[in-house]
Amino acid sequence: MILLSACTSPTIGPSEDYMIFDDVRYVKDFPIDITLSDAQDTGFDIIGLTSFQIIDSVLFASCNTKDGFWQFYSLEDGKLLGKMLNIGQGPNEFLMPIYDSNQYSIQKENDKLYAYIFSRGSVYRLDITETIVNEKLSMILLSQDLSKSILAFNTLNSNTFLCKEPIENRTKLNRYVQHNGEITIPEPLEKLNRAKISETDNLINMNILATSLRRQKDYVLETPIYLNYFNLYSLDGKLSLTICTDDKLQSISSILEKPNEERLYTFPGCKIFDKFFGVVSYKHTWQEWMNNIERKSQLQFFDWNGKPLANIDLNRFVSAFDIDFTNGYLYVLTQREDEFVKYDIKDFLTKLNAVLK
Repeated sequence: MILLSACTSPTIGPSEDYMIFDDVRYVKDFPIDITLSDAQDTGFDIIGLTSFQIIDSVLFASCNTKDGFWQFYSLEDGKLLGKMLNIGQGPNEFLMPIYDSNQYSIQKENDKLYAYIFSRGSVYRLDITETIVNEKLSMILLSQDLSKSILAFNTLNSNTFLCKEPIENRTKLNRYVQHNGEITIPEPLEKLNRAKISETDNLINMNILATSLRRQKDYVLETPIYLNYFNLYSLDGKLSLTICTDDKLQSISSILEKPNEERLYTFPGCKIFDKFFGVVSYKHTWQEWMNNIERKSQLQFFDWNGKPLANIDLNRFVSAFDIDFTNGYLYVLTQREDEFVKYDIKDFLTKLNAVLK
């Protein structure tokens, strides 16, 4: 009798070592692939700019300043439309500037701009339009019953919130939906919640699990800063997709084995749009970033089904970006070099619209 034995590799799926879904897609090629090098100055000289967003003809700037750390400008003439939100101990003041996009979301509702802001367990609803028109802060408190340790937050409606916070001595991240104080964990969130790091005393290692969280209608996008993949899903489970832009997935344990300076800095930014989303792909080591050895970034665009659309090579490190669709410009912030520039992408947008159809 001849005894035959077979060696099989363990199936990679949602687990402590992989913050993924069962459906993993590997993307290396894009229908559109271009390089942009002719950057123009935006004409905006905004002190302490940390992040920004373009909403129709308005430029929103989040700044690292004490008073008026949220600022709004006209894209047409550069005029300051209004400043709001201050640092302080008084009512409707904050202990620190709100510049992390995981702490707020800006939405257009009935032709008015609103912001939902999370700070120290409380959620505020800011009427941006009314504040600018009346030159008086219009903000109300929606909730005070959220955990103060939440790292990422998004408002589903006025009493329902998507949250993410560290648990188990900061070795895991727990995603959940809180509705009127009641917590539920839909299946897509439970799968991502399985990921875990082994070391509990190093906050740098916790960053392996950290992701930027963005929502567009029914879809949620999560992009990490160390993993070589990102996740796209809907809370109802109809979509749960992991997109890897390399040949194979990188495990959490393999990253833990490397010192921080040798870990790849993968997706430092993302941006959502109505029909598609974009991620900043860097993929150079943290040491290269700190020493400014390699500045090149790519902007990679996908539709909301995960289909690759376009890749843009840029000659600089990108910390934030957005698109002015009206005038056909790509705005890019390079925070390290304090650059705020724009590129003419009218031809690119024409090609992108053709791919989207």
